[in-house]
Amino acid sequence: MTIKYSDLVDYEKLDPVKRKALKTFESTFKNPERIGIKVAPVGETSAVLDFLEYDFMLAFNVEGLGTKNLIADSLWRELKKKIDIEAEFQGGKYYRFLGQDAVAMSVTDLVAVGADPIAYTDVIASGNSEWFSDPKRVDELLSGYALAANLAGCAIPQGETPTLPNIIYNETLDLMGSSIGIIKPKSRFTYGQKITDGDIIYGLPSGGICANGISKARSIVEKLPEGYFTELPNGKMMGEELLTPTPIYVRPIIEMFKAKVDLHYISPITGHGFRKIARARFL
Repeated sequence: MTIKYSDLVDYEKLDPVKRKALKTFESTFKNPERIGIKVAPVGETSAVLDFLEYDFMLAFNVEGLGTKNLIADSLWRELKKKIDIEAEFQGGKYYRFLGQDAVAMSVTDLVAVGADPIAYTDVIASGNSEWFSDPKRVDELLSGYALAANLAGCAIPQGETPTLPNIIYNETLDLMGSSIGIIKPKSRFTYGQKITDGDIIYGLPSGGICANGISKARSIVEKLPEGYFTELPNGKMMGEELLTPTPIYVRPIIEMFKAKVDLHYISPITGHGFRKIARARFL
């Protein structure tokens, strides 16, 4: 049986809602103009505010991890069933890079419009606060957030840990967050306005499947006899390989800006995949 991504995430239903939301909220766009701030062209990976009297812009967004943490949850549960002592020392490691994944989803969307991230706020939502009773698991998750913030060059000064019973399953979390960054000078603002015929497209490599693209992989692996414990030729378990952290692309792209590289458009390839390149406002 063929598994299509649209069987898991149906953008034919989601995209009209996004467009309707923008249309509904359009009447609010002029509100910041009362203090000399203008909403820049919308529809890209981050919202951008133009401080008209200054040579900088503010970019921000909210993004979620997706379903990647379900892999760590599954490995942790199965390992704990087998050997409690081993689970105590090893189970937490599966959460090590989920914080990095969550941060990566947001800060990459910032740098895609030319913004240098300065702060990230995390939301770690649970269905039951019992999830946090394992200190190893908590420590590994939080250390991943800190590692990612250091790689991106931003701070994590605030966060939220809501408990949402009956909305989130007790054995897992919903990880999301919001980041804010500075576009300075304004000439770095990148939203497709420079795209021309003959432009060369370059890609930055990933260590594996990026966090927002994991649902289809999960649906396939969970049908295997050994599931996430399936051994690969490199000696790793399938689950461990899928938990390879999403790279933080911020510093390489910012260094390109500093080196005066003329970047015409930057597109994080998640969600719609390569079709996202075609949504540039000027195509």
